[in-house]
Formats: sequence, structure tokens, C-alpha cells
Amino acid sequence: MRNIRVAVGIPTFQESDSIENVVRQVDAGLSRLFDPADCLIVNVDSDSPDGTSEIFLKTPVSCRKESFVICEQPRGKGRNVLRFFERCAELRIAALAIVDGDLRSITPDWIEALLTPVLKGEADYVTPLYLRHRFDGSLTNHFAYPMMCGYFGAGLRQPVGGEFAFSAALIEHVLRQPVEDAVLGYGIDISLSMHAVGGGFKLAQTRLGRKLHKPSFPKRNLIQPQAIAAAIATSRLYPIRAANHDFQGVPDSVDDWPEYKFYDESQALLAESRKRARELTPVYRSWLGREPAKLFSAFEDGGEALSADAWTDLVAACVAHAVWVDPKAAARSIADQLQPALFIRTITNWNETWKRPIEEFNAEINLQSRLLQEKLLAASRALRS
Repeated sequence: MRNIRVAVGIPTFQESDSIENVVRQVDAGLSRLFDPADCLIVNVDSDSPDGTSEIFLKTPVSCRKESFVICEQPRGKGRNVLRFFERCAELRIAALAIVDGDLRSITPDWIEALLTPVLKGEADYVTPLYLRHRFDGSLTNHFAYPMMCGYFGAGLRQPVGGEFAFSAALIEHVLRQPVEDAVLGYGIDISLSMHAVGGGFKLAQTRLGRKLHKPSFPKRNLIQPQAIAAAIATSRLYPIRAANHDFQGVPDSVDDWPEYKFYDESQALLAESRKRARELTPVYRSWLGREPAKLFSAFEDGGEALSADAWTDLVAACVAHAVWVDPKAAARSIADQLQPALFIRTITNWNETWKRPIEEFNAEINLQSRLLQEKLLAASRALRS
């Protein structure tokens, strides 16, 4: 059997309406790089009841294909991704990538753009640069990107983008790390980004154009707490390495969108999150060690927007508590406590900025990333003194 040089994994759950096109685009992209006989496409599916894996197997391609159906609990994207990594390690594949199975805008160019820096030895980890509208990527804008800047000093603009490329060395590193349940789900993306930076691997970002996929907002109660918990758990494995990052050099990846999607649903969520946040004020007060008047005023019904300053105060206090003060506390419990405030920050920011120029929105996202960096460094110094 000829050695496989590159592989692309597609983790899925109930993607029967999109998997065929994703596979065709991946196949075309791989065929541009190498002889298709040297390329492998792997679907790892969470036992979808809609026949996703069957459609994958029936889709005609030039490259080799393999399919795995995962029934272990807890199921999730992370478990599927890690199974793909294990398979690539078994086959000693030098360069690999993952793409989500719900993509509508993927093209063969994406595969080439992701894998080329790894194949050239320029990077061990390649993250995407997308164009996304301001109502998409709220977890990225208000938590994941600020955390990568604040704790790891890395300006990865889309650290939970879903489409990544890896060297074999990075995969070996990832497979040696402890895995919490949150990482087995939607927390896998932020965990991979943190392992890449924390492990000192070479990084690259590549432009992929506009990302169109199924909306993540309806899955917020799965995605956000798992991602926060995974970020806390993975941060505990590495020392803070926030540096004086040049935020001017981070490419903007948010462009304009004329419609405020999920408006009614978001306002109902805002009211619900404010109620829950008011119940959590003793927790927030204990993290911060003071009475945060501006933060608590944003929790009142009809209150002011949760500002970048007040939000990053809370995130920095949360991370300091979870990583340095009480590192054995359950990461998922802490994530559940922070989540209502993240919803409040997201939705009040939408309400406040949705008619402003997109340049102002991008500037706000960079501002809170810089603020979090400063506050985490200050917290780290204070705890060491």
C-alpha cells in the first residue's frame, strides 16, 4: 500500500444535507496537491440518525476514504477529531487538516490554503481568517480571541473557526495531553489553538473568504460552556505568556450585515441571562474581590450595556481564580457561571453597535482583547507578589 501523504478529517453529526458537497470540495482540493492515491479523506461521525456516514461513503471521490462511527459517550466533535488524529498518527501522515461538515462556502482553495504552510514547513498549525458578519462568531469575538491574546499573547483571530491544518509533531503533542469532557465536545477548537501556542509550535493564519454554515446561535448552550470549560482546562497546562501584542497587525475578520438576525430570540435570552447573572453576583463578587457597580448595573433589566472594560474585568478575575487560585475547581462549573455574563456582553454589544460602522465594531473587539491581556498580566503579577 502506498504511503498516504496528507489527510483531511470531517467530524460530523447530522450533516446529511451538506456532507456530500463538503466531501467533493475536499477531494478536489487534495487532488490539486498530490496524486489522489496519496490522499485520504476521513469522516468520523457521532452515529448520526440521518445517514450522514452513508452519504459520505456513497459520494464518489478520487482520493481514498475511510469512515468511523463513534458511539462512545460523551459523543461530540472533539472525540471525533481526536479519533481522526489517532488514525493519522497510526498512518504516520505528515500533514493533515479538519473541516466542519456543515460548510456551505467551502471550495477546493480552502484545502490548498490550509495545508500548504504545513507542507512547506512554514507552520505546524494553520488557522483560518474568514469574513463573518457581526452577529456570527460571538464566542470568538468576546471570549476565544481575547483569551488567545490575553493568556497566550497570540493574535489568532479565529481560534475556534473549525477549519485548521496541523503538522504531525503538533498532533503527537495534542495526543499526549489530558482530555476533559468539554474537550470531547465543542471545546476541541479552543483547546487545539491553546496547545499549539502553549507548546511553542509555528503558527500561520490563512484567508479563506466568507464562511457560510449552519448558525451556531441556536446551539449556544452546548457550544459556549464547553468552549469556556475547555479553555480553562487547557490554560491550566501552560504558563501565561501574554506579550505586548500588536493588535493593529491582527486582520479584521468581521464585515457588515444589514440584518439583526435572531433579534427576538436574543432579547429573550438577554432577559433570562440577566436574571441568572443576578443570582450569581456572590460568585462574581468573590472572583473580583470587590463590589463591581458597573458590572452589576448591566445585569438589571433595562440596564446599560456590559462594557468591554467591565466584561474583561470579570473574565480576567474568572481566569485568575480558575487557573491560579483554585486550579482544581471543576472547569465546567466555572464555565456555567461565566456563561450568562458572556450572553449579556454579546447581546448588549449587538444592541449598542449594530448600526455603527463596522470599523467601530472591529475596534471594540480588539480593545477588549488588549484590555484582557493587560488585566491578566496584572493579576498574574499580583498573585506572584
